[in-house]
Amino acid sequence: MYSLVVSIVIPVCVILSEWGAQPIGRYFSEYQQQGRLETYRATLMLLLLLVGLAASIVGIGLSGFLSHVWGGYMGVAAGALLLTQSLYSLMLPIMAASLDPWGYRFFEIIRSLLQFAISLILILLIGRNPALLVLGQALGLAILLPFFIFTISKKVGGFDNSFYRETDVRRFARYGIPMVLWFFSMQLLNVGDRYVLQAFQGSTSVGIYSANYTLITGVVGLISSPVTLAAFPIIMHMWEGRNRGKIEETISMMTRWYLWAGIGLLSITYIGAHDLFTLVLGGSFREGYPILVPVLAGQILFQVSMLGHKGMELLEHPSIMLKWIGVCAITNLVLNILLVPRYGYLAAGYTTLFSYALYTFLIWFSSKNYIVWRIPCKSLTLAIIIAGAGIIISNRMVGITQPTINAALKIVVFSFFYITGLFVLAWLEGTWRPVFGQGIR
Repeated sequence: MYSLVVSIVIPVCVILSEWGAQPIGRYFSEYQQQGRLETYRATLMLLLLLVGLAASIVGIGLSGFLSHVWGGYMGVAAGALLLTQSLYSLMLPIMAASLDPWGYRFFEIIRSLLQFAISLILILLIGRNPALLVLGQALGLAILLPFFIFTISKKVGGFDNSFYRETDVRRFARYGIPMVLWFFSMQLLNVGDRYVLQAFQGSTSVGIYSANYTLITGVVGLISSPVTLAAFPIIMHMWEGRNRGKIEETISMMTRWYLWAGIGLLSITYIGAHDLFTLVLGGSFREGYPILVPVLAGQILFQVSMLGHKGMELLEHPSIMLKWIGVCAITNLVLNILLVPRYGYLAAGYTTLFSYALYTFLIWFSSKNYIVWRIPCKSLTLAIIIAGAGIIISNRMVGITQPTINAALKIVVFSFFYITGLFVLAWLEGTWRPVFGQGIR
């Protein structure tokens, strides 16, 4: 029930907030460098007002619907989460766009800790009601929002009554509305399989699949967040100088290092998924571990595709991204309907991998008409060979009876071999200096 409610709230939040959040992040550097933060600030304040009103109205309707379906406090909790999450999501891109990754990470960590702590306290004090998990997320954001708004106000020059002045809402909307459709399709691609599982396999399959899926998605965030958070604001600043060659070089470099990390993480998951993830999730979810590798591979490909379509964002052609994400979302839904009734959540894991791989290929193919996305195929092939050798060596060197300790030692042996191999590969390719030397500046 919790998973399905969140799968409803998040796509609705995307529709309400991302049409403003995307241009807010996209244009911050431009307005700052041109000395037009007053117009930017006025536009931001008007967007906050519009999104807040829309989220309140939709939240009331959603509360009534969910209360009718599930009863209790679930509707109220979902409505509160929708409002707080929409306001937070609208302003969050400013933290990355202002080249403040530490501030971004600080608020994201505090948000996660607050939501977890409050949800746990509510469960312990009141009872095991899934509505309390949703309510805990909403209350955590509600506590954080005043401090977050204060920080954002300092970055844009202070909030006042400037929303009465000239704004660029129309420009923001022209860029943001197609991006809403992209984000909505992305959410459908991300959570649509759970509705199909619920229809054909029941809530138990949804719970097992969601627990494993959510955990592995969080693991992907460990390697994707540093890259994606750094990439967009750096590329935005480069774009002000219209240096397309440098942007292509930067995107290619980030692609190489991100996929090197992704290959290593995928290998580690393959080595220790059964033992370590059973320890984390518990025996009730043990049978879901076979989906971890395909889902992780799909998530890695999807995250790297966001580097590839940066050129389309810079040239303000989100319609190409929208077309391909729509194709992939529909493909994923059709495949799930065909395969899930027979193969269950395992099919959902592999349809996720196929759909994300298809989107990555289509973005790479289309980038030739914009800012070219150069994928270093030779370098990645060598990294895969190193990873394969590391898996073989770790399996042969470690053979302890206790499963958890055995898996942990295998991961240590593999990591040492793989990281050493990557250092040698980077030195041979001459990519050591661009990453750790002048290129980092």
